[in-house]
Amino acid sequence: MVCESLYSAYPDATEGELTRIKSVAVSRATCAELTLELGLEQFLLLGRGVDSAGQIPGSILAAVFESVVGAIYLDGGYEIAREFVLDAISAQVQQAAESMTGVNFKSLFQQFSQRTIGVTPTYMVLDEQGPDHSEVLSGGGSGRNAAVRPGMGAEQEGSRQLAAGNALAECEGEALPYPLNENASSPQT
Repeated sequence: MVCESLYSAYPDATEGELTRIKSVAVSRATCAELTLELGLEQFLLLGRGVDSAGQIPGSILAAVFESVVGAIYLDGGYEIAREFVLDAISAQVQQAAESMTGVNFKSLFQQFSQRTIGVTPTYMVLDEQGPDHSEVLSGGGSGRNAAVRPGMGAEQEGSRQLAAGNALAECEGEALPYPLNENASSPQT
């Protein structure tokens, strides 16, 4: 739904640019944010372990939005679900199209790496800190004998994104935008 809409709305955009916009529009963070905007969290029955943390994890909130889209599709069909989704994410799409915030560093680094050395980067968790419900992961990666500087994030995907952002900056001879602070319990931004 989103890809088709973006292709029609931005016919002159490159594949990479469309991928970047789509990544922001359908990201876990965006879906979680939409769940909160729609007030859907009030209808959730959560187990004590999740509920005691005082904050619903983004992965659960994102799954709620995706479930609602699925329910709308099953009840009303593709066109009704498409209308709901495109209306819900229109602001995120416009914001992503107009700025570089929300950049999918992994996608950009993969394109750069494949274009320059013909290798797809790989990522790995280097370290885990903090309690299970609030751990901070340090992630790095590599591609053909080249190590990617690590990045720290609250989820594996977040740490990989920051590591890819660091790698892109390093490849361009710029300062690391997300330096890893060994003593910190959260990412440096």
